[in-house]
Amino acid sequence: MVAMNSDNAEALLADRLRPAAEGEAAGRRKGRLFALYRMTLHADLAIAAAVLAVLSLITLANVLSRYFIDISLAFTEEYSIALLVIMCMFGASHAVSRNRHIRITFVLDRLPERLRKPLELVTLALLVVSFVFLAIYGAKESIDEYVFEVTTPGLGEPQWLYTLWLPLGAGLGILRGLGRMAELLWFGIGDDAGDGAGCGEREGRPT
Repeated sequence: MVAMNSDNAEALLADRLRPAAEGEAAGRRKGRLFALYRMTLHADLAIAAAVLAVLSLITLANVLSRYFIDISLAFTEEYSIALLVIMCMFGASHAVSRNRHIRITFVLDRLPERLRKPLELVTLALLVVSFVFLAIYGAKESIDEYVFEVTTPGLGEPQWLYTLWLPLGAGLGILRGLGRMAELLWFGIGDDAGDGAGCGEREGRPT
């Protein structure tokens, strides 16, 4: 009888501990998933930095050619514009993922703690919607340029090759915005620099 009661107690204890163990395992899986996701954030910054370096070299080449040989590299302007779009879209996506997108936090910083996260989520949702519209209309523009074989005025290259980067960058912005929302909901992560730019920096970080 004593052995039977002991077995029942152990079974009851195991049943009670099982949900906690499953929750802990799910938390570890979630943490690993977000650790992998945050590793990809460096790619946005690396691409934007590489594009900025190329833009700087093009500008420098233009200045030197005009100064020393009196020749303007005007044909590079189309490349510069396309690279500028790529840099802006990837840079904006990275800013969203790092909670550094441009906004005014004067009101947010003075609200109670319980209201900050919902407002932060609303802001991110509006940001995602903006990226969605940008992706849709950018894709339509790219398709039209491809169908009608629109070429660039200077070099005569297919215009859609340049326009395509707009919906691609907007798509990345959508992913980063949704990732940031999930991060805020699950972990309450704020600005990486901890400078008080968001509501999550007071709520801890995942380990």
